[in-house]
Amino acid sequence: MFFEDEEFTNKKPEGSLYIENIDNDDWYINDGVLEECRKSDAEEMEIPEGVTSINTYAIMDNYSVKSIHLPKTVKRLESTGIAECGNLTKVVIDNPDIEIMEWGLSYNEALKEVYIGGKKVDSIVAKRYSDGAKCFERYLGEGEEITVEEGVRQINNNAFENCKTLTKIVLPDTVDTICDNAFNECENLRELTLGDNVRKIGENAFYNCVRVNELRLPQSVEEIGKYAFYGWDTNQTIYVPSKFQSKGLFKKLFKEKWQAGCSANIVFY
Repeated sequence: MFFEDEEFTNKKPEGSLYIENIDNDDWYINDGVLEECRKSDAEEMEIPEGVTSINTYAIMDNYSVKSIHLPKTVKRLESTGIAECGNLTKVVIDNPDIEIMEWGLSYNEALKEVYIGGKKVDSIVAKRYSDGAKCFERYLGEGEEITVEEGVRQINNNAFENCKTLTKIVLPDTVDTICDNAFNECENLRELTLGDNVRKIGENAFYNCVRVNELRLPQSVEEIGKYAFYGWDTNQTIYVPSKFQSKGLFKKLFKEKWQAGCSANIVFY
């Protein structure tokens, strides 16, 4: 048995899959929650069966691990539960109904394969903390086009960053937030359609999307982050609600931060 040599405190009766406490050189588990992984040199990581939740920062800054396996007992992955593991390429999640919170698998730049309930997924959909709404966490596919599913409210940080194959992305009207670096360096993207209810566009959101012919921001937009269109050139056109147009004496001298580094044609409407 995998755990027969482990030290247990308040262990559940034999036959139970639930683990209350483990505190040793490899794991710190408290009331079934993985609080900290202390394995610093393992390339393959098997989360102990019986763990029910992966807590914030539980597996973080681990540059040795290349694959992680979550058993079916794991029901929830907290925000940044598995994060900033620079060489992590594969995550296998046995529970098809796992609850992944926003940024649960964030900032793992090498991650290419995720399996949930035995199926390889092209995208990870998580839950937003503020209201439980669906968040588009990460695109892992290799297709040329994607239509994000209806009901998604937020495109998370770095969700499509460095996607080289995508040429067309369509967002549903349910999307209200596009986070920082969401489409950063999508260098082959040519067509991007935003929904009619986007309120916030984060910093560097469309950074170096240099092949998008034109983009229309809906009237619903209330905030545009700095460097949102950095790298865009004179061959591109952005249609922007007139409320973002600079006013007054310094109109010709001053550019809003969202226009910094952008040479595209800005058409206010």
